[in-house]
Amino acid sequence: MNQYKLENKQLAQGRIGKVGVLGAGIMGGGIAAAYTGAGIPVVLLDISEKIVKAGLKATVKAKPELFLSAQDAKLIKTGTFDNMDLLKDCDMIVEVVIEDLKIKKSLLEKVAAVRKPGSIICTNTSGISLKAISQDMPEEMQKHFIGTHFFNPVRYMELLEIIPGPKTLPELVKFIADFEKERLGKGIVIAKDVPGFAGNRIGVCGLTIAMQKMIEHDLAIPEVDALMGKAIGRPKTGIFKTSDLVGLDTAGKVAQYLYAMCKDDERRDMLKIPDFTAKMVEKGHLGKKTPKKGGFYKTEKVGKGINRYVIDHKTLTYGPLEKPQFACLAAAKKAKSVEDSIKAIVYGDDKGALYAKDVIFSQLVYAASMVGIVAENIVDIDNAMKWGYNFELGHFELWDAIGVEKSVEEMGKSGIKVPENIKKMLSQKVTSFYKTEKGKKFFFDFKSQKYQEIKVDEKAVCLFNLKQNKKSVISNKGATLHDAGDGVFIFEIHTNPVNALDESALKLLDKSLDYVNENGTGLIIGNNHDFFSAGANLGLVMGLIGQKNFKGISAMAGALQHLVYKAKYINYPVAAAVYGRALGGGCELIMGCDRVMAHPNTFMGLVEMGVGLIPAGSGSTSLYSRIINSIPASVVGNDIGKFVEAVFSTIAMAKVSMSAKQAFELGFLKPTDKIVSARSNLFKAAKEEILHMVKSGYSPEAPKPIRVMGQDGFGMLNAGILSFEEGGFIAPHSAKVARGVARIITGGDTAPGVISEQTMLALEREVFTELCKDQITVEKIIHILTTGKPLLK
Repeated sequence: MNQYKLENKQLAQGRIGKVGVLGAGIMGGGIAAAYTGAGIPVVLLDISEKIVKAGLKATVKAKPELFLSAQDAKLIKTGTFDNMDLLKDCDMIVEVVIEDLKIKKSLLEKVAAVRKPGSIICTNTSGISLKAISQDMPEEMQKHFIGTHFFNPVRYMELLEIIPGPKTLPELVKFIADFEKERLGKGIVIAKDVPGFAGNRIGVCGLTIAMQKMIEHDLAIPEVDALMGKAIGRPKTGIFKTSDLVGLDTAGKVAQYLYAMCKDDERRDMLKIPDFTAKMVEKGHLGKKTPKKGGFYKTEKVGKGINRYVIDHKTLTYGPLEKPQFACLAAAKKAKSVEDSIKAIVYGDDKGALYAKDVIFSQLVYAASMVGIVAENIVDIDNAMKWGYNFELGHFELWDAIGVEKSVEEMGKSGIKVPENIKKMLSQKVTSFYKTEKGKKFFFDFKSQKYQEIKVDEKAVCLFNLKQNKKSVISNKGATLHDAGDGVFIFEIHTNPVNALDESALKLLDKSLDYVNENGTGLIIGNNHDFFSAGANLGLVMGLIGQKNFKGISAMAGALQHLVYKAKYINYPVAAAVYGRALGGGCELIMGCDRVMAHPNTFMGLVEMGVGLIPAGSGSTSLYSRIINSIPASVVGNDIGKFVEAVFSTIAMAKVSMSAKQAFELGFLKPTDKIVSARSNLFKAAKEEILHMVKSGYSPEAPKPIRVMGQDGFGMLNAGILSFEEGGFIAPHSAKVARGVARIITGGDTAPGVISEQTMLALEREVFTELCKDQITVEKIIHILTTGKPLLK
């Protein structure tokens, strides 16, 4: 056993029992929330009791939510820097105070006096040298000192840069990397102890290059954002809207710091932020934090509307915001993949394309010059940009997409200096940074001058590898069934950006359930998208309404009901691997599975109320029966009113869980479902669960009768609906939809007693079909299809 493990037996067992967080600001609060989300108690300290309590309160109220559950905040004990003794039993202590070397060193000196031997000491600095911070620490503390650079907001940004200090134990680096991945679900990049580390060094340079080139090419701010956003697989906020969100003062300080610290960087000029941004900061145009003065963009309310403006970087005056018009953008919009979209932008011939080419080429050569300096290899740099900046493709993946040889030739023509490592790679006839062979992915390693395999967990289940290994069994335009090995199959929905359950997806699901019944032992439903599924295709619903084909509408709802219950009662286990949004029919499909492996950032809800409808793909029945049948009759008898009201409230208010923990609280997930922190482990966990169920002698549950309150329950719920309607709290149409929900979950025109699942499912179809005949429902569906926003009526 090595020295590190001997010093701390709890860490040797892979456990961290308590974490101390020093600094209760937005980052400190977010980090504290992340650890409590993993069930770890936290000690949160700051300068004063007032500050620490205000910081915790701000974290609790933050939007988007930072805590996975409001209950997690109870795991936090607060105190001040005068209460350092509270840290003496912490296994990990994370420093998250202001970016000032003297303050950090002074605080960590106090930590040294109380910490237990072997405890891990982390700094969340975004750029100060770990060597400088740790040089006066005791030798043993230096061995346990490490940089853990989280990105904001902590809960939602996957990237965690781990930066070893000069004397950090290698086994500590591995322990932290494994722990943060498994417990917090972080994507780990081992970065070098250099200014900006990996993510900010490359990312901020990308921002400054885009700003510099805008001036050179005489473009306007909205044109840059259109070219540098969704069209090239990057956030739709582009360069300047992103800066407005971060704050011009903050973005400017980071850029200025990097420029000042990177004196040995031969491409240092690329890090220089244009002078006009400093003038904006002087005038108080900081972005979203100064809404009246604005930033690069500004909005003003005029009556019921909003006027949008953008600043002219030459005059620093605001003018109307106009949509950019470039031929390359039009071509990119028609592209069927992000790779083709990028090619349309880079290899276009209009003014916008020439700008984009110059910016992207400059960003690529800077990234190439940083390999070995900010991180060991191209994979870490690409992951830093994908996980920390939400890029679809990292820099080297993008370079492959546009063609390395072709782009380098274009760079030469444009006078862009190509790094020597790229020239050497091409001289060896190596023309891509990544390649795939026999289902395995490799990257070109500049250090060894050879392709190296990208290591993955041997038990990991990866859709990319299954596709590369041609493990797809059956497929159509809406979905694919993959063979994941050991008799387990994966059903992947890929209908459109929101993975709606259209006819093609549902047909293949039906076929897949039969195929696995004949050829396998279990099925996983999942995908690698941020949208698990938005549910029913409203366009198809609207088409049937237009044809007045209400029998077809009832049949459409019945088809989803049939598949959910077919999956529920089929003679093998069905699991779901869920990340992101699972709404409407997507939520209904999940609720029919035996087991759900849910990522912490899983957002589930029966949201049909927003378009004037009710959950009719089994959602109303599934949620109600799950809640009611979980109550032993001997405990509550027939007094189920409170439970009925809870289910009614969840459906009628279209509640959406803001985390997997909240999905448990609302009943969308059941006690046997599990939270899997690492997104990359979802399919692996689902497969392991299925194999365990099979080994344990799986048999599907039998249908159960459902207790209902009948007309008595409907009267109880309707009284509340009437009260809200008469008080003006809900519109008449919303009251009508709510009565539909009440009718379903109380069993329709019946006395208190029990009904079958099929009876309640029939009520779902009946109410759904009737609502489709309502003109306001039609208007609501049309409005969300055309605007993407609900119509409040």
